[in-house]
Amino acid sequence: MSGFFFPQAFVTGSLQNYARKKAIAIDKLYYKFSILDHISSPSDITQKPEYGCYIYGLFLEGCRWNE
Repeated sequence: MSGFFFPQAFVTGSLQNYARKKAIAIDKLYYKFSILDHISSPSDITQKPEYGCYIYGLFLEGCRWNE
């Protein structure tokens, strides 16, 4: 993810794919992120998710993480 020039477009594209598949207006959707602490490396993932995508290497700028 960190290698993309414009990563926001990738995340928005994922949202658009879901909206088209479910025939829902994209304005009614929102992002939901889940942290997968039980996966130690990307090679541990063997199947794709039913909806959405797995992202590895996402960095946050100008903010902080609050669990």
